Amino acid sequence: MIPWLFALLPSMAGWAGGVQGPSFLSIALTSAVSGIIIIAAAFRYAYGWEELIPDAVFQGLSQWLGFFSLIFLWLQLQQVITGIFAAPTTLQHATEVKISTPLYLVAIGLVALAMLYAFATSLRPDLFDIRTMVALSVGVLAGTLAEKVLFVVEGLQHAHFALYDGVPGAYVPSPTELSALLGTIGIVVLFFLVVSKVIPVVELHAIEDDHEEVNP
Repeated sequence: MIPWLFALLPSMAGWAGGVQGPSFLSIALTSAVSGIIIIAAAFRYAYGWEELIPDAVFQGLSQWLGFFSLIFLWLQLQQVITGIFAAPTTLQHATEVKISTPLYLVAIGLVALAMLYAFATSLRPDLFDIRTMVALSVGVLAGTLAEKVLFVVEGLQHAHFALYDGVPGAYVPSPTELSALLGTIGIVVLFFLVVSKVIPVVELHAIEDDHEEVNP
């Protein structure tokens, strides 16, 4: 529903367009897989579940992360190409501002780096390292979040009817906005930790078998 709502706002040059639906889906899948990698690594480290969550699981997840990152980058490329070549004046301006923003380039670079590492480890499994994959997954989460923040902010700043014309300066998140972001992340993490205590993360018989092997 959210990408459809954005896509149906022709007054917002950076939002309208049929590509928003698959673009939102690709970024959701990319960030979801990277989050799963981070959570799985955290449980593996905290509980010593090397046997329950082996390296092969992370290698499989990294391949999916590389695949979804490729789709995400491909759709970003489509938005840039259609926003620069023979585009309406307002859309072309919004696209030029986006690709000239350092934060956007950093976000795309973080996702591209994770994609390249995932594909490289598919060809050379000996290059795979869980700690490197977790670090790259954190970068993917940061990159996808930054891209969507820019999507919302720049969509408002470069509208067809010039909503913010004459307003000096550039947008900078306020302390209230930053605290709301950190608070939301904290609530989600706390909620997940509580749920993980109630609902088993892995099959119970697998944990029992693992304990029996350690303490026969």
